[in-house]
Amino acid sequence: PYCQKVWLFLEEKRIPYRVERVPLNAYGDKPARFSRLVDGGKLPALDLDGEVHVESLEIMRLLDDAFPGPPRMVPTEGTDEAEAAERHLRLGREL
Repeated sequence: PYCQKVWLFLEEKRIPYRVERVPLNAYGDKPARFSRLVDGGKLPALDLDGEVHVESLEIMRLLDDAFPGPPRMVPTEGTDEAEAAERHLRLGREL
């Protein structure tokens, strides 16, 4: 589901991207090259300007900043909207 959030985000913002498919651990080992690049082999993973990011919310915030055109998809950190979004995301993880 985390990869899907980022994928939908990319499509909604119309940001060009390239998908590299990586098997989940349940379906075999991840390629060694990927495991060296991404600590723990976490997904989704984004390489932005040579720096790897693995948390979906962090990825979406970075992309919102890097591609500022409308619509803004993730509230700016430190705002009431961001705090409400964090609560909703936390609730979603708990469910």
